[in-house]
Amino acid sequence: TMATPAIASARPSPAPAAAPPPAVGRCRLAPLAAGCLLASFVANDLPVALVAVQAFLGWPALSVAAGIVGALLPSWYRGQREARRRDAVEYAVAEVVDALRDASRTGVGIEDALRSLARSGPVALRPALRVLERDLRLMEFDVALARARESVAHPAFDMLAVALVMSFRVGGRNLSGVLDGLGRSVRGTARARREVRAQQAEQVMSA
Repeated sequence: TMATPAIASARPSPAPAAAPPPAVGRCRLAPLAAGCLLASFVANDLPVALVAVQAFLGWPALSVAAGIVGALLPSWYRGQREARRRDAVEYAVAEVVDALRDASRTGVGIEDALRSLARSGPVALRPALRVLERDLRLMEFDVALARARESVAHPAFDMLAVALVMSFRVGGRNLSGVLDGLGRSVRGTARARREVRAQQAEQVMSA
């Protein structure tokens, strides 16, 4: 009996497994994630964004630094915002003083001048001046000015209110001269404060 030759199997050999797609490294996602998380700070909360970024990027060494920055920056930001508000109010007071001085020289009464400023005065003080205009119709002059002082809460406006109340009580004699001196004082104080801040900024930059 002749031996039957072995028949080779026609079964195809398995194809090699496809290589997995290249993983997107954390280095590629990091800028996008950091940008998104820091954008959330602008809209919401800085400490949360900073901690999230450093946690995502795997920087445990920055945990302490991020915590310190997260604790200090909000108070620093609030301080800067309050300083800008106070500067804006100070310059607005100087404008109001000039307007009242000019009105006094032309014979316009204090109350009429304040009512006009409620509509056309500087933006930083316009809300307070509108409330003052309403209060002047409902209460005594000095009481309305006292309420405005509490609302504005700025030394420059305090000095203006005191000058107006004193002038109102004595009949407005030499009010334009008083306001002229007050305007120079307010502007001089603002200028001195601006120079001090500039010097401090130079010292920080040179340190």
